[in-house]
Amino acid sequence: MTKEKKKNKKKKLPKLLESCIEDFSEQIKKRGTDYYERYNVLSCIKNKDDFIATVEGSDDNVYTVNIETEEGKVVYYDCTCPCDFPCKHVYATLLAIDNSEYESPKLKKKIPEKDYDLQEIVKNIPSKKLKQFLLEYTNSCCTYFSPNLFKKRFLEYFPKEKYEYYYNNLYNSFKVQNNINFFLDIYLESIKDYINIKDYKQAFLIIEAIIESIYDSENLDERDFIINLLLKLGFSLRNIYRNVDKKTKEEVIMPWITKVKNNNYYYNSYLEDLIFSLN
Repeated sequence: MTKEKKKNKKKKLPKLLESCIEDFSEQIKKRGTDYYERYNVLSCIKNKDDFIATVEGSDDNVYTVNIETEEGKVVYYDCTCPCDFPCKHVYATLLAIDNSEYESPKLKKKIPEKDYDLQEIVKNIPSKKLKQFLLEYTNSCCTYFSPNLFKKRFLEYFPKEKYEYYYNNLYNSFKVQNNINFFLDIYLESIKDYINIKDYKQAFLIIEAIIESIYDSENLDERDFIINLLLKLGFSLRNIYRNVDKKTKEEVIMPWITKVKNNNYYYNSYLEDLIFSLN
């Protein structure tokens, strides 16, 4: 936050800090105020009644602060720092909020994961496949496997998510800078799983959603994080491009590639290299 921004901001919310001021010790108040005045609150995002902030701590560590409010009062807060008591990062964030130093980006509609009836899925799995799976994870006295392992093994029998499910979750995460690695880890693993069962169309859909959400949320620059992500996606995309059926390649993948080219590879040289590597 710059000094100019602090001077020009107008207060829009009731004083949140007053609703929980007794939670903080005098030392934390002093250190939190110091953090705020030294501009250690790097960003703060408002999403409905909740706030997510990134705060620079000691030794260049950056922590995430979550604050939930209701009717102008703080009802919950936490911080990813190791403190087990109300910390200076939360206090500094509350000072920033009370001075209206936050952004309110327009987020996409949250789309929940599709419901499914596990019994119906089990009924649709051929008995030979199901028996083989159970024998692999059964010893003389018990059967042991996780629901995630079961889903991974029989992924083709589970309902597939639409493009918007992946895109909206990622877009919102990039906008509020929260849970990014959580979603990316899950979706990158899903890409591998769909490639393993040769569902290249669904695997490509997830890759497209990842790249488009990064670009639309204005995060597709050449930071190390994005470079490494594009390198991971490049390996999977080449696999898909070489093995997908002709119809999907011509009707789904090629139009997207043309779009990216026409938009100057979204101004990212690594995305450009990724596309060039497909041929």
